[in-house]
Amino acid sequence: MKNKSVILSSVLIACLSLPLVPASAAVKAGGVCKKAGITSVVSSKTYTCIKSGKKLVWNKGISTTSSVQFAEVGTTVDVESCKLLDARTNKLQPNNVGFPLQEDIIPAAGNLNVIVIPVDFSDRPGGQLPSEYLIDQTNKMNEWYRFFSGNKVNLSFQIGKEWVRAPKADSEYVVPKSVANSAGVAVDVQFKMAQDIVTASNNQFDFKKSNILFFYTPTVKSVDQDMGGRGISLNTSDGAKNFFFWGGGAYHFDDRNIRASVKREKMWAFWIHEMLHSQSLALHSPANGSSTGLHADQYGSSLAIDSWELFRLGWIENANVACLDNSLGISNRLILKPIEMGSKIARFAIIKLNSYEALVIESRRPTGYSKEWKPDQKGILVYRIDVRNDNDRSGESTGDTGNSPAFPKWGYLLSPDSKNLETLTPYEIERYILRTNQTITYSNIRIKLLNSATDKDLVEVTKS
Repeated sequence: MKNKSVILSSVLIACLSLPLVPASAAVKAGGVCKKAGITSVVSSKTYTCIKSGKKLVWNKGISTTSSVQFAEVGTTVDVESCKLLDARTNKLQPNNVGFPLQEDIIPAAGNLNVIVIPVDFSDRPGGQLPSEYLIDQTNKMNEWYRFFSGNKVNLSFQIGKEWVRAPKADSEYVVPKSVANSAGVAVDVQFKMAQDIVTASNNQFDFKKSNILFFYTPTVKSVDQDMGGRGISLNTSDGAKNFFFWGGGAYHFDDRNIRASVKREKMWAFWIHEMLHSQSLALHSPANGSSTGLHADQYGSSLAIDSWELFRLGWIENANVACLDNSLGISNRLILKPIEMGSKIARFAIIKLNSYEALVIESRRPTGYSKEWKPDQKGILVYRIDVRNDNDRSGESTGDTGNSPAFPKWGYLLSPDSKNLETLTPYEIERYILRTNQTITYSNIRIKLLNSATDKDLVEVTKS
């Protein structure tokens, strides 16, 4: 026993005389390790020793942030503080971009009756009426409104059971492509065309119930892109009345830019977009042209609506809005829930920077009305809003990518700090998605996504 004690003491002395090396010093992806299966946690990553060829090496490691608990930290302020007042001086279009939501031709809540008039022409007959298609598209409109308004909006429809033949041949109406922010093209032709169709409808519709008209014109060629009016007086069998009306031109039925089959499938989303304009939304921002929602791309891979507009419409409850004020102390962890879950469940955050600017943080998922997003396109979108700016859309065909500061907008999407934008086109959603452990820094505010689950995100907001 005495000899064994001497030997053990010698071993201990030898071990203690060796220099102490931090366990993490040799632990890095690709570094040599000693036994397959052992793990080591370094800088919030768990590395595992694996066999690669004939060697034992540490793998790339996986984040250990799943251990972060979904618990809120910090205080928020009254939601009213985040209702930034519209402060535009150069008004390029009539709709507010801030609060309050101004009264418009279509209310933002209530039971709304919508008239859908199928229209054809003597030189372009419509053939068999696609009744089932029109019922399907209008059902999808009502489902969308009920889902995102939290049942505050309910649509009913009067759908024509036969073609309304316009009194003039298609070739006698000429409505060229319009230019955004312009006064419109051939407005007299558009209003006359709408009046001709209403007159020719021969009492098929009860105009007393509705001031919302959609003209379904699949054979039209004289109208290039759009034919519409907002608050336009039309004479009906029930007397004169102000209407919102819209009719898709040839672009909406051909293969220009987007396949005709896609446009046909998503015509309902374009109709909603046009209705929302007459419910006092400017839309077309942030990131006009990107598939972040039907406010930016009506035929895109996401047909949701952004959080700021939900807030302005009064469709999301105040309890589902986390309001922070930059002038006060900010050190928060916030639980956000995806827009794709609907206005009754979705939760987003607003950081008030000053009286005119704010950052909006919203959770997004490739499901529901964004189901066409790629499976890994999930996380957070952050955008800056400025209620002094209107949407300058004059450069849409001359270099404006929809998110360029060279063209004023009321909202701009922000990209993660470490994102390599050189490999991404201006309209790609990938430019803007904030994933776990990534940050977005704006001014003195840092936003970090700490953790994600199927139905929620944990976001950290601090002053950097």
